[in-house]
Amino acid sequence: MKSPADVLRAAQQAEPKEALTDHLETIRTLREKAYSWRDIAEFLKEQGIDTDHTKVFRLMNKRERTPMTPSLDFTVPASGAYVAALEAIRPRISEDQREMLQFHYEAHNRTVTFGELADAAHLKNFRGANMEYGKLGRLLGEELGMAFSTNELSGDPFYSSSIGNGSPIKTSDARFRLVMHHELAKALDTLGWFEN
Repeated sequence: MKSPADVLRAAQQAEPKEALTDHLETIRTLREKAYSWRDIAEFLKEQGIDTDHTKVFRLMNKRERTPMTPSLDFTVPASGAYVAALEAIRPRISEDQREMLQFHYEAHNRTVTFGELADAAHLKNFRGANMEYGKLGRLLGEELGMAFSTNELSGDPFYSSSIGNGSPIKTSDARFRLVMHHELAKALDTLGWFEN
């Protein structure tokens, strides 16, 4: 039987396999074009990449769900605090951010993906929405003096945690879904920002 050191040396000398993670942007691009996981796996196989739809799904489920770890100090403020903070930052909220906030507020169960937010604000893709909504979340959270949740994958603050939490319900498309805090929704009700 080989020693652990021998096994490690063999692993270090092994030829690297092409990592599916090298093709994250390709997978995201195809998802934005409504390709299914099977379609994406077939596309990658046509390009000489050995994979299947299960591997693609598992990779993206792990990467895209944006798991969050609440800070020990993370608490959702009361609706009255949200009212005051929203009034204070109102002049600094961009039109794109306002459109995303309204779409989120009016969404079924007040639950959205960043791709849906991008569509609502006519942005190119979910990354643009993630960035813009994150800016709004940071603005709001800092006005509230909140301790943000942390993105477990990157260790960075998840600024949109001032707006909502990730849905614990897994869906077949594995996309991260943000559920608006009830207290924020109540504050928007009080302010009447999105009344018809």
